[in-house]
Amino acid sequence: MRSPRVVPSAPRSRHREVVEVITALADSLVVGDALDPATQIGPLATAEHRTRVEECIRLGRSEGAKLTAGGSRPEGAGCGWFVQPTVFDEVDNGWRIAQEEIFGPVLTVTVYDDEAEAVRLASDSPYGLAGTVWSGDHEHANAVARELRTGSYAKA
Repeated sequence: MRSPRVVPSAPRSRHREVVEVITALADSLVVGDALDPATQIGPLATAEHRTRVEECIRLGRSEGAKLTAGGSRPEGAGCGWFVQPTVFDEVDNGWRIAQEEIFGPVLTVTVYDDEAEAVRLASDSPYGLAGTVWSGDHEHANAVARELRTGSYAKA
């Protein structure tokens, strides 16, 4: 199923730092019963849904993505269709794992060398429903965000 995706991109100069932070966050998330206030990641909707997410994780591995967190069912999460929060690094933006929405707790990281490449990667989707730019420089972030080809735009 092809649909919108979430693919964070990191500047090559901060790539390791970004991957370490995202991986640590994924590893720290509490998976369990959605009714438990301590839970941060609940179960998927159905067994079929979990199977599709697990197939996407297998696909990422087969495409050559580097697994840095998760990738399987969590132990001790209780009854439900759970998948560990999963992070893939070293992902080519053209791979299916980067182009398709997984509808599960799976994230891929791509790397860019300059701003023009970051805009190209962020806009490289047939869906383009939304995009965000994170920066300490508000004006610069807004200028870059205006270059993205996305379906929604909010003026700051």
